[in-house]
Amino acid sequence: MSNKAKKVVLLLVEGACEEALLYDRIRTLFNNNEIRFDIIKGDIMGDLNQKSSNIKNLIGDRVKSYINKMKLGPKDLLAIIQIADTDGCFIDESAVIIDENQDRLTLYNAKNISVPNSNQQSKIIERNKLKSKNIHTMRTLNSILSGKVNYQIYYFSRALEHILFNEANPETRYKVREVEEFLENEQKPIEEFLSNFLPISTSMTLEEKYMESWQSISADLASLERFSNVSLMFDYMKMINE
Repeated sequence: MSNKAKKVVLLLVEGACEEALLYDRIRTLFNNNEIRFDIIKGDIMGDLNQKSSNIKNLIGDRVKSYINKMKLGPKDLLAIIQIADTDGCFIDESAVIIDENQDRLTLYNAKNISVPNSNQQSKIIERNKLKSKNIHTMRTLNSILSGKVNYQIYYFSRALEHILFNEANPETRYKVREVEEFLENEQKPIEEFLSNFLPISTSMTLEEKYMESWQSISADLASLERFSNVSLMFDYMKMINE
C-alpha cells in the first residue's frame, strides 16, 4: 500500500459513470480511507456467459485479482462495496413482452420490459432469473473472502442514468460527461440527492434500512421504478469507520 495508515475501501461498479458520480464525494468524506474503484465494464450479476459459475466465487475472484495486481492483501481492506443496476430483474416473467414494432432490442418501460422477438424475450427472462438469484445471494452477505473483509451491495434501480436524469433508456455515448455536468449543477451533496429515491421509511436502524431497501426493490415492478439505496452506503461507511 502507498499509505499503510489508511485502509482501502474498494468499490466494484459496472461502469465509469459510478466512479465519476461518487469518487470525489467519498474521498472528501472519508479521507482516512484510501478509496479505490474497480470498473467491471459489464453486468457480472446477470452475465449469461457465466451462468454456471457461483456468484460468490466470481465476486471473490474479481476482488482477489484486483488486490493481487495492486499488491494488497485482505488485511489492507476495510470493505468491499458493490454497486449494481437492477435492470428490472425482479419483475415477473409475464412482464417481459414482445413488441414487434420496436426498433431497439430491449426497452425498459414503467410496467414492463419490451423486446422485438421471442428470442430476446427468452434471453431477458433467463437473465432476470440469473441476476435476481445472484443479487439475492450477495445481498444476504456482510463479508467476503472467507469472512475477512466487510461487504455490502447497493443498487441504482433500473440504471444510474434513470436516477440522475429520469432517462428510462439512456444512450451509451457521453454518459460520463453528463454525470460530470450533473454534479456541477446539483446543489445538494450526492448522498442527499440520492436519499430522495430511497424506497423505505427512515425510522429504522441502518441494518433494517438496508434489508428493507432490498425487499422493496424486489417486489412487483419496483425494479423498473426510480429507486436507489446508494445513499445508505455513506451511512455504512461512517459506521465501519467508527
